[in-house]
Amino acid sequence: MCFNYVKMQEKFGREHFDFVPDTYILPNEYGDLLNHYHKLKQSDPRRNVWIVKPSNSSRGRGIHIIDDINDLNVDELSIISRYVTNPLLINGYKFDLRIYVVVTCYEPLRIYVYKEGLARFASETYTAKFNKNNKYMHLTNYSINKKNEHFVQNESAENDDFGFKWSLSAFCKHLETVGINMSLLWSRIFDVLIKTLACGEHYVLQAMKKNQMHR
Repeated sequence: MCFNYVKMQEKFGREHFDFVPDTYILPNEYGDLLNHYHKLKQSDPRRNVWIVKPSNSSRGRGIHIIDDINDLNVDELSIISRYVTNPLLINGYKFDLRIYVVVTCYEPLRIYVYKEGLARFASETYTAKFNKNNKYMHLTNYSINKKNEHFVQNESAENDDFGFKWSLSAFCKHLETVGINMSLLWSRIFDVLIKTLACGEHYVLQAMKKNQMHR
């Protein structure tokens, strides 16, 4: 995904794919990362923070944060992205959105988005003076946060804005109450979804034709 996002940035302009933080594939792009790191160290050292995700893993396993390039294992296949240090917070917590999408056709490209989903929260409040080793503050994966003693489980479908996992509709209602334009937000979400699928469209079409699959 990182590789294809960068290709699209180069082809159509970075401003059209600016929703992806600066990201590098290791170990192949370590030289580029190193140059970027040292430039930031001189110009903006407080925001020279990176998040590392190992290849072929899930449930937040192996994800860690570094602020010193010497802490990086450059021999492992991984993705490293510049950490977003000023995230949008809900009640002081970081969150991610689980949105379900189905593609039913590629010629033409036809996409359906399910308007219900999940908002998953970190289980400790976020602060700019953060401890890079506090995974409960930085990561929103349910598999990690459910192990935190402060984690609050939502056990009622009716109270779907309680605890550290909300329904997507409850999350949207909350944003509306604080003045967020939800029509604009959804249009931006659709924009990200379409561009993400377009990144891999060429490969999907090639595979379909090679395997003589229906469109």
